[in-house]
Amino acid sequence: ARECGFDVWTGVLHEVPLPAHSFDCATAWMVIEHVIDPVSDLKQLHDVLKPGGQLLISIPNAGCWEPIVFRSAWFLWDLPRHLHHFTPFRIRKTLETAGFTKITIVHQKNVLNLIGSLGIVLSRLFPTRDVGRRLVRYTDAPQMWVQLALSPLAHLLAICRQGGRLTVYAERPKTASSDVRSSAD
Repeated sequence: ARECGFDVWTGVLHEVPLPAHSFDCATAWMVIEHVIDPVSDLKQLHDVLKPGGQLLISIPNAGCWEPIVFRSAWFLWDLPRHLHHFTPFRIRKTLETAGFTKITIVHQKNVLNLIGSLGIVLSRLFPTRDVGRRLVRYTDAPQMWVQLALSPLAHLLAICRQGGRLTVYAERPKTASSDVRSSAD
């Protein structure tokens, strides 16, 4: 990105000198579960958005059936890299605490985490065989035909609000009077 002339900062959000109310949109794709203080980082994103600005995030869904079935083998626990795990209820409350409104939660049509979870289970059951490790690695570069074959399952889980990953849309209120954060923040 730097080679293309973009202004790029590397580091943590609070170290980047971003002017308040300067962006129309901010995204954090599979990021929020990795930060030490999600509310603080979301408040910082809220502050750099213009009134009416949009936040788009993607996170694992700890509120679906997968962690119940796979337990410690759930692919998206991803410990110790994931510091937080969100349910739809918890991410909504977290975003509201950070000052966001008009929150929409969408269950992604993605079942790669099922393949990863199955890989973890098989690795534990058959530690000398490579099939489990291959399934876990497969999630990094999935083949299109497998994605298409699993598409009906992915759609069904999303319709049932049981997708293992969430896309969340939220808005910084358009007016200061509708901002839910207190002046003490």
